[in-house]
Amino acid sequence: MKIATQSLRLPYRVCLMCKGAGNLIDKLEHYNREHLANWQSQPWLKGTLGIIFDESGKFTLDGISLKYDNKYGLTVSQSEEENEQI
Repeated sequence: MKIATQSLRLPYRVCLMCKGAGNLIDKLEHYNREHLANWQSQPWLKGTLGIIFDESGKFTLDGISLKYDNKYGLTVSQSEEENEQI
């Protein structure tokens, strides 16, 4: 239940960076199957897609970097690896 209270919505910009909402959902579903297999069996989390930020508040998905900061909230950018390829 604690995890369910610590959720946030991804900004629309993430959909655009992922070339559409359907593509983003596919990528998040794949991530959840691979890393959060028990997520859907929890009553408070069922029907949601989760991501887990690392100790420094970062999460990367397909070239998109998300960073959560208690003071500034969520920021979105292309990951450094993606920037190097451009």
